[in-house]
Amino acid sequence: SPDSSKIAYAYGYGPDKLRVSGTSGNKRDIFAASEFRIGYPYFEWLNNNSVVLREELYNNEEKLWLIDAGENNNKKELTSNLNEYFEEFAIAPDKRSLAFIANADEAAYLNISDTEGNVYVLYEIKVNDARYCSPYILNAIWSPDGRKLAFIGGIGQGGGDGDFEVCSELSGPSLFVVDMATKKTASFAVQNHRIRLLVRWLADNISIVGLGYNNYNNIYSINSSTGEIMPLISNVNSDPFISPLERYISYYQSVDLSS
Repeated sequence: SPDSSKIAYAYGYGPDKLRVSGTSGNKRDIFAASEFRIGYPYFEWLNNNSVVLREELYNNEEKLWLIDAGENNNKKELTSNLNEYFEEFAIAPDKRSLAFIANADEAAYLNISDTEGNVYVLYEIKVNDARYCSPYILNAIWSPDGRKLAFIGGIGQGGGDGDFEVCSELSGPSLFVVDMATKKTASFAVQNHRIRLLVRWLADNISIVGLGYNNYNNIYSINSSTGEIMPLISNVNSDPFISPLERYISYYQSVDLSS
């Protein structure tokens, strides 16, 4: 926990449980999955000693919970009022709020919750024809100072109802950057580089390391203020890992041993 007074861990399998143990050794379960398991990433602490937890159900749906790890053991499902499929969450650097993504047939939403479980929609992408068009929001990441939130979004081709017609609303993928103080959003086209993953926002609060795909994965540096994209490394076979001091990037490549 942020104050180092508790340790939380998941145990069991189908259904999983979340247990909290104090430094004196006292322990208790604060959550039990209703059907299946606690999903990855399993859980994270907020600054008020509450836990954000992802639960997976047998029907491939997921729920997002906010659980008080204190004595009252209150818990709240953050996704209870949503008619969408929960996708992923990201905790703000100060641990006072979190972003989570929920995608539906006709819209994709980026939501924000505070430590009390009060949720609002920060950004949404909607379509007029959900039969052939599929909106999406992916991979939300916070800047190190917590002042900005970046994500990938757009409108892709949907499956249709047994037939096929090209979506007339196709767009993106684009990089979106939200100023959390003003809620103003800037967007930058990244489709030419086919950016599919935002790996990490660097300590300058400007540069974002991203991964694009064009036959092979390529690593880029993206300026979050201008949208300028600078190639770093081509033809990699893994997601990159950035060293703690941001001096190195590790990755692996396939090589022809006969050459």
